[in-house]
Amino acid sequence: MSAFRGTHDVLALLIQNQADVNSIDDFGSATLHYLGIFTGVPSTVKLVLDSRGDINIASQPRSCKIIALAAMSKAASCFFATVSETQDFLVELAGSTPLLLAALYGRTDMIKLLLDANADVKKVNSYPKSAIELARASRNATTVQML
Repeated sequence: MSAFRGTHDVLALLIQNQADVNSIDDFGSATLHYLGIFTGVPSTVKLVLDSRGDINIASQPRSCKIIALAAMSKAASCFFATVSETQDFLVELAGSTPLLLAALYGRTDMIKLLLDANADVKKVNSYPKSAIELARASRNATTVQML
């Protein structure tokens, strides 16, 4: 949860006390998933990566709903036109890596950090969609160019 809130000092303390940055929470997400969508402060991302954060960790299917909530709050008009499209979008998010989520949300700061740390640009989610396909779907030219 500290990753969701972007609390660097709390996350650092948890890591110092042997917290597993790759553990999957009840929503099916790991620390880097939250940082990729919400609060990707470079120093916090670096802390997680330096603490053996799995740069290519895939979200679990149960994380789709929280990720979709983020989409609705940030870019609802791009993704949700009908109920059936919403269901398709939920399916597309399962198995997403931090890079895929950063690409979807146009988080160029996170994309740069993840690419610099050798995130696998060829990974696909369960749909299967790649980072560049998700970036194109979000109509973010800068993100597409980066990938």
